[in-house]
Amino acid sequence: MIIPCVRRGYVINSYRFQPELATSLIYWSMTFVIFFTGVIVTLENTYIYWLSLFIAAVFLFFVWLGLQRVIQVDQEKIFVKSLLKVNRKTFFLKEIKEVQVAKNGLLIISTAEKSFHCLLGRKNSARFLKQQQENSVLKEKLKAVEKINITLS
Repeated sequence: MIIPCVRRGYVINSYRFQPELATSLIYWSMTFVIFFTGVIVTLENTYIYWLSLFIAAVFLFFVWLGLQRVIQVDQEKIFVKSLLKVNRKTFFLKEIKEVQVAKNGLLIISTAEKSFHCLLGRKNSARFLKQQQENSVLKEKLKAVEKINITLS
């Protein structure tokens, strides 16, 4: 369970997310290729080999890196913390037109000029809906749907 932290006098709620499905599949597939390469190197030798330890450390680093994607919601903005700084986004709550959350965990944040799609886990999406119903600015913009149909323009 992620405990909300307090900064500047108000609570920041954090939710782990993954990017869209294709990017997540590619990232985690390549991460587990590193893992299975380490297993193969380990099984080729009858003793602990320095290369297998190095590959295990690289695998653990990429797992840690993949779990660093977080959406932080406070009283003023939604901050999307991604792996690369160029992919980090800030959405001010007053500029948001709509936030859609599906039961399967898909989250869409829409503003006038941009939108953001990501995957939340089922527990995280339920927690997001529950906690943001209490947010006075975001409450009327929040929409829970059964299934989201994405149209590309």
